[in-house]
Parts: sequence; structure tokens; C-alpha cells
Amino acid sequence: MFQPWFSDATYAANLPAVWDAFWGYLLNDDAAPVFIGAFGDRGDADGVPPAERLIDSQWLATLVDYLNVHGASFGFWALNRSAQGLTGLLQPGWQSVNEDQLRRIQPLLPVGLDATKE
Repeated sequence: MFQPWFSDATYAANLPAVWDAFWGYLLNDDAAPVFIGAFGDRGDADGVPPAERLIDSQWLATLVDYLNVHGASFGFWALNRSAQGLTGLLQPGWQSVNEDQLRRIQPLLPVGLDATKE
């Protein structure tokens, strides 16, 4: 089910090396721009076992730190909660922001941008 790095004893500290090997070298060597599209986690979605919720949370926090350090462009998935069981940036009624999910990606947003205000 999972890639071997998810069960490694050094998880989630091992993830930057995995990303460096597969695509991060493009950023590290300034070889090409990188856009990370459609990433997210299951956050507080129903039915996710606690162990998997922890893995998701660690993965997302590590990815956010990695993207922030490297200045990579990104697109977050998903806006709405109903998308493939992922937790979205909006609450189910689409009228308010999911503050927990926003907090998780806040380091990637431009300085001074407070997405919680109208």
C-alpha cells in the first residue's frame, strides 16, 4: 500500500532525501522550475485510522517545510472537502475556511496574506 519510505524508522525526516532524489534536484541545481500540483492530506476526514492520520500530518508538514525552503510553486488539493476523501480548504458548506487546513499550509502563503479575512 505505502512506499517503503513511509515505514522507514526515520520517517518523516527521510522525506526530503526522497524528494531530492526524484525531483528536488531540479530545485537544488537550479535546473528547472518545479510546480507541485494537487497535494493535500486527509486531515480530519472521517474514517481515517489514527496511525494513517499521523503519517498524513507528518508528510504534509514536511512537504510544506520543503517547499517553503526551496521556494517551489504549488497548487493545494482540494478546495472542497468532498474531493476524494481529502480535507479541503473550505468547510463543507463552502462558506467558511477550514482553519486547521489553512494553518497547515500558511507557511507557503505570501507574507502578510491573511486568507482568513475578507
